[in-house]
Amino acid sequence: MNPAPCAVVCLNRGSKILCSGPFVKAVYSSMKALTLLLVLPLAGQPSAIQQTTPIQSDNSQPARDTQALAILNQTISAAGGVASLSAIQDFSGSGTITYYWDSAVSGSATVQGRGPGQFRIDATLQDGLRTVIVSNGTGSITETDGSVRSLPFQVAVNLGSMTFPYTTLIAALRDTSVQITYGGLVDRGGSQFHDIKVQKIYSPSVDPTGSQSALSARDFFVDPNTFLVASVLNIAGQDADGNNISREVVFANYQTVGGVAVPFQITERIHDQSMVNVQLTQMTFNTGLTDSNFTK
Repeated sequence: MNPAPCAVVCLNRGSKILCSGPFVKAVYSSMKALTLLLVLPLAGQPSAIQQTTPIQSDNSQPARDTQALAILNQTISAAGGVASLSAIQDFSGSGTITYYWDSAVSGSATVQGRGPGQFRIDATLQDGLRTVIVSNGTGSITETDGSVRSLPFQVAVNLGSMTFPYTTLIAALRDTSVQITYGGLVDRGGSQFHDIKVQKIYSPSVDPTGSQSALSARDFFVDPNTFLVASVLNIAGQDADGNNISREVVFANYQTVGGVAVPFQITERIHDQSMVNVQLTQMTFNTGLTDSNFTK
């Protein structure tokens, strides 16, 4: 795969992104770790989502835009509602996966998730099994040659929170230390979407430089017709020159399973270039997964 002419990066089998163009000029070695996992929520008790008064030592309260909150409540309803989402304890799904490395590599895949913090994907590729496991902030990748790499905490957390967006949205609506603002109708690929900006605001005593708050920022692009989430955009990191590397997870082919809208097509993009694509063919809820399913 040749580097794109501008800011697009290319990914090789050595787990490095070889970069070109004005935005990215160094090797960003952790992007292959950003493998997609389909995550469904364990989202608290079924109830109407209300704003509550946050407890903050600096007596400040992040902005929570009325229009943004209304759109997000419509989005939760369109996905099946709080009650249906909250009834999901775990899931198991299967389908196909394609990695866009130096050339496209495809195979079959199974995905599993339990609660908001445990996720697993097993990809059967031509040269062996590749497994990614995340369990409550820790994680690892076992490559097809049997080598194992640990995932940094930031990567492990983002793998779960970014792949099925409704867990994050329910938590954001309930937590008023999360700033929620409306970015208006924006163009994404020739179509208009509501841009809902979500960002966790940490107190200065916890985050004196503001870096944690900055890394928590997410843009949720919501289809104004269906009110389903079309994609989620965040900053995955920075290159050697300090330029932001954007990461977007795109959701498509929603199907209803057990009263919940599930995206059966999921694509991860780095600087608008596809890195991973998952096509699900089957999804089952509440199969009785345990901690043992999320160990090596």
